[in-house]
Amino acid sequence: MLGVPERLWRTKRLFYETMNPDAVVDQALTEMRESSEKRQLLLAQVESATMNQMLKNLHATDGNNVRRSKRLKTTATDAKSKNDIVAMDNLMYEGMEGSLGFNLQKYATSVAAITWKQKYFHFTCANGILDISDSSRLSFLRSLPKEVSIQMLTELTCAKDTEYVDYNLPIQQIFKQINSNNSFQKISKAICDFDCHNDEQESVQEVYKFIFKMHEKKAFIFHQDRQKMYSEQDYIVKFWAPVFETFFGQDEHIFLHWQVQLYCTCISSCSPHNILLSRGDTQAQACKKNDLKMKLDMRVMLMKHGHYVMEGSSCEYAAKATCSKLYKDRLKLVLGAKAYLNEIIENCPHLDDDDIREIRIPYIQVMGFQAVLSVLSIKDKGVYIAEEISKFDFPTTKKQIRKGRLRDLVKALSLLKHLLDNLSCRIEEGKVEHGGNKMARIIEEQKVKKATNGQWLSKLKLPSVLDENDDDADEDDDDDEDEDED
Repeated sequence: MLGVPERLWRTKRLFYETMNPDAVVDQALTEMRESSEKRQLLLAQVESATMNQMLKNLHATDGNNVRRSKRLKTTATDAKSKNDIVAMDNLMYEGMEGSLGFNLQKYATSVAAITWKQKYFHFTCANGILDISDSSRLSFLRSLPKEVSIQMLTELTCAKDTEYVDYNLPIQQIFKQINSNNSFQKISKAICDFDCHNDEQESVQEVYKFIFKMHEKKAFIFHQDRQKMYSEQDYIVKFWAPVFETFFGQDEHIFLHWQVQLYCTCISSCSPHNILLSRGDTQAQACKKNDLKMKLDMRVMLMKHGHYVMEGSSCEYAAKATCSKLYKDRLKLVLGAKAYLNEIIENCPHLDDDDIREIRIPYIQVMGFQAVLSVLSIKDKGVYIAEEISKFDFPTTKKQIRKGRLRDLVKALSLLKHLLDNLSCRIEEGKVEHGGNKMARIIEEQKVKKATNGQWLSKLKLPSVLDENDDDADEDDDDDEDEDED
């Protein structure tokens, strides 16, 4: 409780304050200003929070719109790429939606063309080419159900059973008796003494003698240390070119055109430098016409009466087998084969559909002492089949000769000759009109319809760079490391 003096003092203060209205007004105004400032501060905080929430919602809406726009754009791109695919074939398989040609082009869009292996499968499929001999991880066949791929392989394999004349000499059976130097010399003498009856036997005899002489007189060239030193040109000049030139050298209808580079070192007072002496121009006209700017190590040209007729085959060489070099060279060969097919179809207007399906364009890939002979054929409009039909080696040991490697080499060359001869015949037939009564057309005043096979032509889809100098020899081959074998 307040004491008496304090109560008196407060009573006096209230009295004086009551009697002084200005002080009361000032106090009220002060309280109002403080209240107004608090209210404004509170409104500012509310407005700030509201603005932040609106901005947050706006950003979230923009993000959703961007994602939705990307989804719509991706969907539109997919639909556009799908709509851009034009397939003319009627090859349908149970378990696969759409035709084979459509699915090949669609699959090409899913393979990024970065490494040479990826480029191979991207551009072969984009060109409607199915390589049925390659079942590696990126192949189109591996993307299909197993039942569908088995059905395709069964129906599309057509070239391995080709009938042809094997030009091996009858004495090649005695190669199995090679077991010592004495037996090797006896067989070598038997080869020299063989009485040939035609040009083909003479060519094969020369191939036998060439390889036997290398093993008998120059076995050192097959030593492992030497092989490590060999370049691509070493393999061509020392081994493969003599065999091809010897086997095909007596055939006037075949001309082997080589890309050869010869350099000499000129030592000057400043520094040694290389001078290019000569270089074979091995860019085929069919490749130029299809904007396929590349040079091939060997072109096999079909001739008639000493004049060029058409490209028949091509070959690429490499010193050693690497993933990048294998698929880069194979892509060059298969695209070149398609260009040759286009040239034949365009220049042979009287080929019917069955004749076109029977055309086989051979091509050879050589890596070191190993080689593969493949063919490209057209199965339906816009769909091509690449198929390996023979593997062969240049025999580097006497044991390999005894095991039949020399026989297999000559068999592969015999098969290549058969394919080239068939190709020449079809080209000649395709340039001539067959059937039809010309006299009846004159009497009935019928106009001659111009034959055309334009619907069988398919434009090449090409990589930006194909014949570059860098072969990516150090490219990693890890993409097949965990590959399972089917």
